[in-house]
Amino acid sequence: MSDGLRCSTCGQDTVIEIELTLPDGSAVVFCSCHRCESKWWDRDGEQLDLDSLVDVTRREP
Repeated sequence: MSDGLRCSTCGQDTVIEIELTLPDGSAVVFCSCHRCESKWWDRDGEQLDLDSLVDVTRREP
């Protein structure tokens, strides 16, 4: 669990973070709320939805 990270859907602090590196070398953080099961990805402070993440992974490096 992360200090201070709150779910933007339910407001709870039951969020886990997993740091990942995409095939193009960019770093993202996968976030998942244990309470409401919302999931999102963060890249450099910008929240990405699944469609945006897929677009990033499809780009040529």
